[in-house]
Amino acid sequence: MRFGEPSALFLLLLFPLGAALVLLAARRGRRGLARFGTRAAALIEGDSRARRRFRDLLLLGAVLLLATAAARPQWGRQEQEVTLVGVDIVLAMDTSFSMDARDVAPSRMERARYIAGELLDRMVGNRVGIVAFSGTAFTQCPLTHDLGAVRTLLAGIATGAVESPGTNLAAMIEEAARAFERQESRHRVVVLLTDGQQDDLRVTEIAEVARTANEHDIVVLPVGVGTPGGATIPADSDSGPTLMRDAAGSPIVSRLDRAALAELAALTGGVFFEVSADDREIEGLTARIGGIEGGELGAQISRRYREQFWIPAALAAGAITAAGFAGPSRRRRSPVSRGGVS
Repeated sequence: MRFGEPSALFLLLLFPLGAALVLLAARRGRRGLARFGTRAAALIEGDSRARRRFRDLLLLGAVLLLATAAARPQWGRQEQEVTLVGVDIVLAMDTSFSMDARDVAPSRMERARYIAGELLDRMVGNRVGIVAFSGTAFTQCPLTHDLGAVRTLLAGIATGAVESPGTNLAAMIEEAARAFERQESRHRVVVLLTDGQQDDLRVTEIAEVARTANEHDIVVLPVGVGTPGGATIPADSDSGPTLMRDAAGSPIVSRLDRAALAELAALTGGVFFEVSADDREIEGLTARIGGIEGGELGAQISRRYREQFWIPAALAAGAITAAGFAGPSRRRRSPVSRGGVS
């Protein structure tokens, strides 16, 4: 047996409190009767001691049963096949070293993980997977309904996860397409978390990425993680923390390529979002994905415990009803009692 609302079991603390109040009331009642003397006490109408105790026990039992019912006791499992309807979503995580830049606090990579994690909380019912990419791409997590597993693998995403440097959007979309094909997906969305910067980015490359996405019916929702002004990229060296530098020895400044990501979204039927202080991008992504008509994503067996709260609830109702019948009894007064006490 288990309880659906175990916190309600704290109501059982009312049982000893009620018992204490009943004992206190009984003691005061006996003291009150004692003032009138033995003969007067015998003439006072009301419950007999046995009836009163029985009624009190019924009411205390009802309290105990109602507290148990509020905790929703459950036992006996039932199985049901549930058809899953939703959208298949690939979280494409840019792991290039430019994602270490800190023009977005605390860093681009940490912000991207935060957005992905918040989005997972809103994607119950959909299948979600992860593709990590930089110069090449690989599937970090295949499409699954197990969002807990997705969250665990998401926590392991970091810059340098893919050895090949760069930001290869073409490799990303091809790997995402393979992830969708493995599950025979029909309703496909890629949430692309990146700064969009490539060393040799050209319009023809964006067009190629969009063409691949459209061939596989993929809607791309890019999220620009960074700022147009950009920031330097932290790095480690033998002498300690430093900055990544170009061939001339100057610090590299990584900037968000807003135009390229916006074009990719437009060419694939998506929407471009940018990071914001008030999480507008998360709300926008949720609304956009929610507006996509989902399809059947298969079926799974749902196992649930049977609710049995009605049993203690019914017993409590019976106890309260019985307590009413066990209430004060009226005895017909004798002629002597009508005359009063002399």
